[in-house]
Amino acid sequence: MKGYPLITKSQARRNASIKHIQKAYQKQYRHIKGRFPKARISKVVALRSQNSFYDLSNKQIIKKAPEDLNIHLLLEELREKGICGLSGSGFQTDKKVKAVVDAKVKEKVLIINAVACDPGLIHDDWLIKHELGKIEKGIALLNKYIGFNRIILATKEKIDSRDYEVCLVPNRYPMGAEKILINHVLGKNFAANEIPTMKGILMLNVQTIYAIYEAIYEGVVANTRLITVADLSTGEALVVRVNVGDKVIDILGQTLGKRPRLTPYFGEGIMMGRETNQEDEITLTTNFIGYGEAISYNQEARCRRCGACSRKCPMQIRVDKIIAAIEKNNLSVIKELHPENCIQCGACTYHCKAGKNTMALVEELKG
Repeated sequence: MKGYPLITKSQARRNASIKHIQKAYQKQYRHIKGRFPKARISKVVALRSQNSFYDLSNKQIIKKAPEDLNIHLLLEELREKGICGLSGSGFQTDKKVKAVVDAKVKEKVLIINAVACDPGLIHDDWLIKHELGKIEKGIALLNKYIGFNRIILATKEKIDSRDYEVCLVPNRYPMGAEKILINHVLGKNFAANEIPTMKGILMLNVQTIYAIYEAIYEGVVANTRLITVADLSTGEALVVRVNVGDKVIDILGQTLGKRPRLTPYFGEGIMMGRETNQEDEITLTTNFIGYGEAISYNQEARCRRCGACSRKCPMQIRVDKIIAAIEKNNLSVIKELHPENCIQCGACTYHCKAGKNTMALVEELKG
């Protein structure tokens, strides 16, 4: 398993600083309505100050894209400069773009995912507020060589634009998951084995768009990225640009300093992280590093039958029934409960009153 939630609802409720951050976040975005997904996990971190940005990177610049760019050269540039999905997928962007270009459909749609729904990540929000001009140039570049019928920026922020649609996204988790967001934005459902790019829908994280701008207009290689660095015990957070390959422990030392009473973590986000060590390095899929309380899940605890895990599951998996089957050693019924639909968002674990890592239990049964 790649990771686990680094904070739970019970932990958040016991922490006065985090409770204050969550209430402020809920108040800020309560005007955006939405009922699905059911989990509403607000941010547990906030910028330490308005100037809480650190650039610890060493940009590698090779060459700008040629002026006579076309779609084939664009794909080569994206491949050469190593552009990939920066939301945590790490999938090569040139392959994703090519799939949309080759799709035999009448309408092609670009969705920019600026939802930043993980409760411990704030760097996408920072990008929208501080680098929107470059992001819009990246959007225009893709549109020039692909020709989208619709361009939609999915975000919680009110933005005025004549060049693309802005779709406000409710304060729900995991709203940023690809197929869930497509359903919200376009009203289209996709089966587990369907691939949106094959239907002409290209969804890219806002930081990936930013990386495309830098690659084409400035010749920047994708050897750096923005991450959120945070102390989950206080909720203080920074946005930091780091090099791929930097030691996690070194970046923590340069930004937050040593916090010996807390546990150092890193991962795709705080809903998918793990304890770090001296050798762990920043990768293109690292979105979060920070400190937090030592967290241990009690897999032997008896389920309290509250049903929160199932109510909050965005894939509508009956997690409570899966847990009951495990406790009764009745695994013959597991297949009909479809654990393979789990997207590892961690919402069930976050809400578990028994202190179990229910996501891990479901994940073990996916095969």
